[in-house]
This record gives sequence, structure tokens and C-alpha cells, in this order.
Amino acid sequence: MAITYSIPIGAPTILAQNVEYALPNRACLLIGSAAVEVAQSLGGTYAAHTSGQYALGNFVRSALANTTVTCKRL
Repeated sequence: MAITYSIPIGAPTILAQNVEYALPNRACLLIGSAAVEVAQSLGGTYAAHTSGQYALGNFVRSALANTTVTCKRL
């Protein structure tokens, strides 16, 4: 069973390289310090995400280590 970390709303989170994190179960703006990707399912197909846009996915990951992301409440 894989461990999935979750991103809280409002608190910056530092992502480890190529680790999948669960996004909050509500609409939020996802802001990243570097490029991130989002997917609908764990281990699914990832698509590029533009920082400051709605997080259109349930999971997020980054190819770079130490990427900081924040989910802002709408």
C-alpha cells in the first residue's frame, strides 16, 4: 500500500521529487514555486499545471526537489 501525503489549504508545503500528494477535497488555487503536474487518480496520467490556476486534479507532483506549493481557498 502506497503512502500518500496531503496538501493542506493555506499552508505552504515542500514537495519531494516525484512523490504524489493528494490535493484538498475542495476547489482551490494551486500556486507553485516551480513546474508541477496534476492528475485525476493516484498513479494516473499527469498534465502540466499553470501556477495560480484552479487545481483541476486530485493529485499533484513535481519533477524537481524542494518545490513549494500552496493551495489557496477560493
